[in-house]
Amino acid sequence: MRIISKFRDYYDGVAANTPEDRPLYVRQPHERRIPYGDYAGRGRFATVLDALDAVPRWSEDRRPSRVEIIAFCGKLYPRFQIENQWYGSVPEFFAAVEAGTSARETIQVSGPAKVLKAHQRAVKRLRKAKLRDWTGQLVFNEEGWAAWEQQHGSRDVPVESFLFVGAPVFSVHKSARRHWNAQEERYEDVGYHLTANPALSTLGFGAVMGAQTVYQELSMFLGNQMAVQEDPDAVPKTEHTDLRFDDRSFREVAPGQRKARRKANKARKRGET
Repeated sequence: MRIISKFRDYYDGVAANTPEDRPLYVRQPHERRIPYGDYAGRGRFATVLDALDAVPRWSEDRRPSRVEIIAFCGKLYPRFQIENQWYGSVPEFFAAVEAGTSARETIQVSGPAKVLKAHQRAVKRLRKAKLRDWTGQLVFNEEGWAAWEQQHGSRDVPVESFLFVGAPVFSVHKSARRHWNAQEERYEDVGYHLTANPALSTLGFGAVMGAQTVYQELSMFLGNQMAVQEDPDAVPKTEHTDLRFDDRSFREVAPGQRKARRKANKARKRGET
């Protein structure tokens, strides 16, 4: 696989050891927004958006600071960010809290020690909580995460979603920004924010999948699932010249007509009508 891109990612080094030029991966990021009221857009990405909406919540009105659902080569992978660190599951975060490493790169002014104590209190509270809160949303604990994985974690993302985006990988998160609708002259919620061909290293995807595996999965998905086959009936036929064979070349004469044609040619040459 050959990669054409203006930025580097953590799996690019694998391409140096693979001389194949096909398939070609033009890794150009582009973004699009899906408003909450865009039912057609939601239908194209229903599997990913449903999984994003159902991610367990930290409290009744809060989720982790950033939640991303990465659609990668037909599969979806959740990633959420807490204190500038990426995690792939609730048990992974709880283990980091118990090991005292969940606040190493804290962005809070109060300092890592105080943030770690807050995490420890939150984990203690969440483990005592029920599976769902009073609104029916899954709670951010081991039971809530197991229920989320059972319902959404094993689902495949339709190939049509990748073909519509034009990329073998894209990520989706909910945006807190508001968009100015110039036509209606009012602010409206952006809704979902989709990024095609993101830099996977910035989302901590290296903890989920190694560089060699990422490269192989991309190469196989681009070469098989996203390969657009040409319709032979849609290919325009080229016009034949006098120097080429055409549809009248090597034609067969109907039985009994060969002798009649020779007689007609002789009569024409003698000037007979």
